Amino acid sequence: MWVIGGFADSNKNDVWSSTDGISWTTATDEAAFSGRDDHQSVVFDEKIWVIGGDDNLDRQNDIWYSIIEYVSQ
Repeated sequence: MWVIGGFADSNKNDVWSSTDGISWTTATDEAAFSGRDDHQSVVFDEKIWVIGGDDNLDRQNDIWYSIIEYVSQ
């Protein structure tokens, strides 16, 4: 499970992951894309894609992706 960006007092560009929804690990405090909310995130071709959103100045129409690193248990 992944949580990417969003709004908490300001727009965020942090990325978090969890295998159980209880314990969370920070993947990065500051991703390459600007802080935003109202974006979409999807998984395709072993990548997480972040699409558009609002950075409090403008609606964004950019697309970012990152390779997913699987952790075996």
